[in-house]
Parts: sequence; structure tokens; C-alpha cells
Amino acid sequence: MRRACAWFMRQRRLTKLVLIVPALWLTLFLCTLSLNLVVGSFQATPTPKMAATATNERQATATSSPTLSPPPDTPDRPEAEEPAPPTDTPRPPAPVPPTATLSPRAPTATPLSVSPVVNSDANLRAGPGTEFAIVAEASQGSGVDAVAQDGTGEWLEVALAGGGTAWIAAFLVDNAPSDLPLASATPAVSPTREAPPGTAGGEIVILKVYNSGKVEHVEIANQGDSAVALGGWHVYGSKDDQAQIDDYWFPEGFTLGPAQSVRLHSGQGGTHDPPQDIYWTEKNVWNNESETVYVADTTGTVVASLKYP
Repeated sequence: MRRACAWFMRQRRLTKLVLIVPALWLTLFLCTLSLNLVVGSFQATPTPKMAATATNERQATATSSPTLSPPPDTPDRPEAEEPAPPTDTPRPPAPVPPTATLSPRAPTATPLSVSPVVNSDANLRAGPGTEFAIVAEASQGSGVDAVAQDGTGEWLEVALAGGGTAWIAAFLVDNAPSDLPLASATPAVSPTREAPPGTAGGEIVILKVYNSGKVEHVEIANQGDSAVALGGWHVYGSKDDQAQIDDYWFPEGFTLGPAQSVRLHSGQGGTHDPPQDIYWTEKNVWNNESETVYVADTTGTVVASLKYP
């Protein structure tokens, strides 16, 4: 019972405390609100003394008489200045002609004398033609002393180092003088014979030269009534006097019967079917414009020749 009474008393005290705290907060809020209203009323109402002072100041300003200021002094008019004497207009200086600049003259090149030189290995012959015997040889790049030319201009007479002269084809010499005199004496050409000794009854002739295109050939025939032994004979042309293309030499034992012919082929794709067709070389031998073809026997004597076209 005592415990119950004690608990009841505690609850009453707590209830009073709960009611007192909100009441205090409400009282404090109302006091603060009243104070703010009082302060605001004092700030909103102006004092009559200050309003009257402002009205008097505005009236005094409006009724005050204007202050008259003296007129400004009129500035003295400047005296007229005397005109300045005219000055002479400067004349432009007379133009000075430009000084000519002399450029140095380029030195004149002294032409160098160019000596004739052999452009390929070549044979030097006893006369102006391949039918003459070989008397010397000239290697490519060697110089020659050209002293004369033949009537056609295709052969040059050159001086030999040991004395005497020889002949070389003109197309084998570079830088040859164009005003060479004609040779005073031209060796005679050996006569062409139809049948050299030992070929009695035989007649070797050159029938034709075919040089159209890359394949070419020369045809040689025996128009006699007996066979001719051609072993050791050779065929060459007048424009082929250089070591690049060798003459064609018939092999030992080669015989051409009566009314028979043999074709010597050269160039690309030539035919080789001996004894009628013999492939000589893959190089082109015959000149396209004009040339003379020769057949010589074992002694070097020209047996047959044909100029084409």
C-alpha cells in the first residue's frame, strides 16, 4: 500500500512538471511579442518638430532671391597679324643618271683540239677496201693520225708509227677531220676472177643478199660444170671491217657441186641444215642501206662480189 501511494505521488509531481514547462514557454513567447509591438510603434511615428524644420527649410529655399553675378569681361580682339613673306618653293634636285655597272665578261673558252680515235677494234689495210690485205691492227680507244681520204669518204688513210700509211674504215674513227684532202695515190684493187687456180670448170657467184627483218642470209652458188672445194674460203662484207663479227670461213672438206648453192644465215632464228643452209651467227651482219659482199679463196683473192641493193 505504501508503494502504491509513493508511486501515485511521483506521478502527480511529473504531471505538474509537464504542465508547468509549456506554460512557461507560452508566457515567454507572449512577453517577447508584446515587446516587439511596442518598439515598432515608436519607430513608425515621426516627431512633429522634425517635420516643421523640414518645411521651414523648403520655404526658405524657395523664397530666396537670386544673386546677380557681374557680366563676364569681353576679351580683347586680337590684333591682325602681318602676313609672313612668301618663302621660295624648293626645287627638286636634278636627277642623277645611274652609273652603268659593267659586268665582267666571261672568259672565252678556248676550243680543245680533239684527235681522231678508234671507236672499236679494227684492221688497218693496204688499201681503201676490205679486199686489201691487213697490214696492222688498231685497238679501241687508240688515236690515229688521219692524213687523207678516198674519193667516197668511206676510208681514211692514216700514218703508221713505223713509217708508211694504211687505210681504216671511216665509220670506225671518231672525231675525224671533215676537210681531209684526197689521197694522191690509191692502190689498185686485185682483179676478181671467176675461178681461181684449182677450180677449173667451176664458177662461184653470189646470187643475192636477204637482210629484211631480224633474219638474213647470203646465197652463194656454183654455176660451173664441176664441183669446187670451198674449204678455207671466207665470206665478208665491206661494212664489217671490225673484230666484233668474224668473217665466215668454210670448214675443211666443204665442196659445192655444180648447179648447187649454199645459204649462210645470220641474225635471230636462222636456219641450220647443212650443206644447203648454214647458221653463221646470231648477230646481224649485213647493212640495211648498201654494202658489198665478197667471197675470197684461201690466198685472199676475191673470187666473187655483189653490191646491194
